[in-house]
Amino acid sequence: MLSDFQINKLSKLFGVLDLSHDNLLNKPDFDMAASKFLKVNNIPEHFPKSDELHKMYLHLWEECIEKPCDISGDGNVTIVEWLGACKSVLETKVGHENIDFFGTTIYESLDINHDKRITYEEFKVFHEVYDIYDEVVTPQVYNILDANHNGTLSKDEIIEAVNQFFYSNNPNLPGNFLFGKI
Repeated sequence: MLSDFQINKLSKLFGVLDLSHDNLLNKPDFDMAASKFLKVNNIPEHFPKSDELHKMYLHLWEECIEKPCDISGDGNVTIVEWLGACKSVLETKVGHENIDFFGTTIYESLDINHDKRITYEEFKVFHEVYDIYDEVVTPQVYNILDANHNGTLSKDEIIEAVNQFFYSNNPNLPGNFLFGKI
């Protein structure tokens, strides 16, 4: 059973991922996210990184969102479907793998130059793409996610933050702030 805190966090994430603001998650939201990342990073469509990013977001949509969540099979995920599927997904090993893939996708979409570290500027792009950038909150979130305090975020730190976001009931854990204020 999802706690009230998890329902609140997951509802917020639903709204963050709904880039078209139509109260549904669907493939166009994930296409839009990939395109926004490319635009902000000045990467033209149909370059290798562009194709890679679109494939990642398509996989994220199909395997981690649509397959477990689209109960009606209409290509759209409602908040009710999302929360119901999240409850089920969080209780399974496959669900845990999907959560890790979600974290990996975030990490890889941010690490545009493949240097295996996420700078504040790269993280800021993530918040800008999803319309959650805040000039005070975003740097604070970045700093608390930097668990080893080396000035960059690693893949492990991002995946840990995503796991904390999905699984934790402790409102003080850093991962709860990954997608902005709750």
